[in-house]
Amino acid sequence: MATMVQMANNLLLFLIVFSWSLSVINAQEITTAASEESETIWSSCNEEFKYPMAAKDVKVYVNQCPPVNGNETRCKLTKGIDAVLKIQFRTIAKVPSIERIIVARVPVAGNMVEMPYGPSMSPCENSSTIADDGSECVDNGVVPDKYYTFTSLFKVLKSFPTVQNISTRIIVRQKLDDHKKIRLYKKHPGPMLFCVLVPNIEVVEQTIAID
Repeated sequence: MATMVQMANNLLLFLIVFSWSLSVINAQEITTAASEESETIWSSCNEEFKYPMAAKDVKVYVNQCPPVNGNETRCKLTKGIDAVLKIQFRTIAKVPSIERIIVARVPVAGNMVEMPYGPSMSPCENSSTIADDGSECVDNGVVPDKYYTFTSLFKVLKSFPTVQNISTRIIVRQKLDDHKKIRLYKKHPGPMLFCVLVPNIEVVEQTIAID
C-alpha cells in the first residue's frame, strides 16, 4: 500500500513539474528537421463539446511521437531529451483572446484520473505565427481564415518518473477571466478553437549506447 501511495505521489509530482516546465518557444527557433516531421497520431475531441469549433484543418506534430501512417502507436518521451509540440490550424471565426490548456488522463493508484497540467497559458505570448504570411496574434487573439502555428517545448527532466498510458487533451479556447477551472473544461461557455487528444504517452529512460 505504501508503495502504491508513493507511486501516486511521484506521478503527481511529475505532473506538477511537467506543467511548469512546459515552456513556450518561438516557432522561428524550430529546426528544419522538426518542421519536416510527419503528422503525429492524434484524434479530435471536438465532439465532447456541444457547440461548433472556431478552427479547422488541425494538424499535430511531436518530434518524439509516431507519424500518422507509422506502425508505432505510443509517444515515447525520453528523460533528459526535450520534445517539441507543434499545432497548425485554420481559423473559422474571430476570437479576441485565447488560451491553451492541457488536461491529462493518467493512472493513479489503479484508477484513471483526469487532471490539469498546470494553469492555462496564452499561445500568443512568443509562440505563434501564421504559416502563410508571417503575421502574429492580434491582441492575444485570432482573426478568421488564417493559418496559425503554435509551438511549445516539453522539458522532459532526467528526474521524471517512468510512467505509461498518459493521454492528454490539448485545448485552445477563448480566454475568460471568470471561468478559470481547467478541470471543468467541458463546461467552458466561450468559443472553442479545437480540442486535440494525443493518446498513449510514455516517459522512458534514456538509452546509453555501449561501444
